[in-house]
Amino acid sequence: MKQILNYNIHNLLKFQIIRDNKRDYVRDLNLPFSFFEVKDMDAPDIKLNIGKFTPSNNDCYLLDHKYHIKENYFYCKDSGGRAKWEVEIFGFEDGSTTINYNGKIDGSEALFPDRVPQNLLLQPFIEYKLCKKDHLFIHAAGVTNNNKGYILAGRPSAFKSTLTMDFVRKDGFKWMGDDRVIIQKNKIMCFPISPITFDFKCKYLSTEEFSGIFDRINLIKYLYNKSEYKKCDKSIANSAALDALFFINRTNKGTIKKNIISLNEAVGKLVENNRGEMILLHFYKYILAYSFVFPMSGIALHWDCLRINLETFLKDVPIYEVEIPQNYNSSVFNEVHDLL
Repeated sequence: MKQILNYNIHNLLKFQIIRDNKRDYVRDLNLPFSFFEVKDMDAPDIKLNIGKFTPSNNDCYLLDHKYHIKENYFYCKDSGGRAKWEVEIFGFEDGSTTINYNGKIDGSEALFPDRVPQNLLLQPFIEYKLCKKDHLFIHAAGVTNNNKGYILAGRPSAFKSTLTMDFVRKDGFKWMGDDRVIIQKNKIMCFPISPITFDFKCKYLSTEEFSGIFDRINLIKYLYNKSEYKKCDKSIANSAALDALFFINRTNKGTIKKNIISLNEAVGKLVENNRGEMILLHFYKYILAYSFVFPMSGIALHWDCLRINLETFLKDVPIYEVEIPQNYNSSVFNEVHDLL
């Protein structure tokens, strides 16, 4: 017996996760795409099947002794950290996509086995397919107030999430995402990953970082409280007009400074930020392998497509770089707040 989970992202992109219907409360805690879950769905753009499968990898090119590639198809066995998996993808670059995934993971991460295929495979395909629909899936945080939306971009540990938390809990802003947002011309749309975890951090942590094991234990207790799940959705805004884009950079300076930066520089930063996030995933290697065989494929040209769309979408948006000190405190937030 299989369980089918359906998700609809702003009526732009639909996907399914199909997995064994076994009773596993830990696995179901804080599903990262829970905000977009719906009951029924027809014709999903992406279908992720989790479980054993028999690959159809005949008549393929073989690259690096493990990547099996033919037009619109990819298969390999791979591993990373404590996880091992095999994956088969139909519709790798065009049409609807079916992902067959079977994996095993050891250690504490085994409590959340579905996170590997979701992070490794689903998020890259969400980015690629949204871009083809002229909506860009950007690694950044987003907040809004009075229908004015602000993007906070930057590398990991730039305090994007912490600033987002403080705008929500201290100043009544609505949350749009602390890791990813969707942008279209002069518009920002929410993509809240794990809303209940964000809600917990806002209530009980001073910054985005967990200070120790007790914070994590308290988070697990909080996740088990299903009554909290709908409450946190009230702090989320679906969309807003894009008013400004800020790149947050930590420095060893003791002052906070705001500079105007050019559209070309901003686009380059956003493209490399997205690419940097994907490089951390094995999926980036899968794109490179497929692109070697099919160098003019849609997925091989994804970064060019992303750059062109960003140049179009952001040409009328004010763009700034904000330098903040290494150590975050309430004074830093107050000054950044005044800059916005």
